[in-house]
Amino acid sequence: MIHCIINNIELEVQDEYTILEAARSADIYIPTICSHPDLPPFHSLEISETVYLDNNKYTNEADASIESISGCGLCIVKVNGEEELIPSCKTKVKSGMIITTDTEDIRKRRQKNLIPILASHPHSCLTCSQREGCIPLTDVCPGNVPVDERCCELLGNCEFEKVVDYVGIAPETPRYQYANLPKINSDPLFNRDFNLCIACGRCVRVCQHVKGVYALGGVINEGKLIIGTVNGPALNEAECKFCGSCVEVCPTGALQDKGKARLKELSDLIPCRAACPGEVNIPLYLRLVSKGKVREAAEVIASRLTFPSVLGKICFHPCEVECRRNEFSEFLTKNIEPVNIRMIKDFAMSNSTLPPLEKPEKKTGKKIAVVGSGPAGLTTAYFLTLKGHSVTVYEKEEKPGGMLRYGIPGYRLPIEILEKDISRILESGVEVETNISIGKDKTIESIKANGADAVFISAGLSQSKL
Repeated sequence: MIHCIINNIELEVQDEYTILEAARSADIYIPTICSHPDLPPFHSLEISETVYLDNNKYTNEADASIESISGCGLCIVKVNGEEELIPSCKTKVKSGMIITTDTEDIRKRRQKNLIPILASHPHSCLTCSQREGCIPLTDVCPGNVPVDERCCELLGNCEFEKVVDYVGIAPETPRYQYANLPKINSDPLFNRDFNLCIACGRCVRVCQHVKGVYALGGVINEGKLIIGTVNGPALNEAECKFCGSCVEVCPTGALQDKGKARLKELSDLIPCRAACPGEVNIPLYLRLVSKGKVREAAEVIASRLTFPSVLGKICFHPCEVECRRNEFSEFLTKNIEPVNIRMIKDFAMSNSTLPPLEKPEKKTGKKIAVVGSGPAGLTTAYFLTLKGHSVTVYEKEEKPGGMLRYGIPGYRLPIEILEKDISRILESGVEVETNISIGKDKTIESIKANGADAVFISAGLSQSKL
């Protein structure tokens, strides 16, 4: 560990940390655009031979390397003993370093370094006093700014905007001149607008180093870093996997999801998981199955579901309705073809033996009674037991399962599949008393009098109301 001081805060940070990483570890904000906490450094970007901006082809200049590009220059800090301000993203922390991240000189230099970035990016909306609540691409503009010089749909929810607000815009910043670069809306899932690209290289690094796809690349041309697709103008020509990672890390509106301008919530980012009533980590278990790790996939499924094997057979799979592959397949084949998530779940559960449950080390001393052993009752009993409570389920029929057992035909839900899940529930420590009719054999009052601290009623609908 290395001892340093940032903004009068003493820190112990890991060896090989940069100043930026050290500051982030202590929640000390240093503005930056090219750096991202989940990506390798800016200068790790691997230069391509050629890239495409729509039908425009750019070739890397002879012997040009990424080292010739300085990055955004916004993360500069002051280190005691150093005459010049230094980039925190590249400078390693040394023992005894005393670092300051915000002074008048630092603010002025950051604003100066921001000028060339803003000169090539629309910023009229960022200086407008009426931007709150404004929709940039509508016909009405309080400042009468031409549409091509306005910001994009991300106004108010833009990382670049937030950085600019923090750094401030220098008075000498020139007006943005529209460059008429390609806008590509013909690819599935997301749109690309190269007029909004600030060449931070995040999309390339996540594609190269995190996903290992190399569909995006960068070249040095006329002294500038140009970002584009490799192998061809279209994303499918570049063998893009359409994972959306590039969209997620883009700090501007250069890459935008077709459905929503910016993915704000988990439901936007992982729609299949958000649509799942059990919030199962669907992408994770699909990935595990694809790698042959079937048991691990089954464990992911079972960690959220009481009846994982049953749902492999009868789940109504709302996740597939929200699957983004629907859009992709419709674009390519004109047919809606989601990933068959339910059948993959069924495959994982049918070909796996789950490990024994880890029972809670400590009991809470609380007793819970559950009336009805259908899906709701057994699910409640299962998770309450895992929390350390003592749970007893009362069922009026001869065997537990409720409508799963008595309402679904065996050809749709084989009884051995149901028994498999119920056995795991009982293995957790849930006790079941069958042939108990509430109101006849027992009452809620008698159950409470027998020591139950709480009663959960899940009697179900075994009889029609009609």
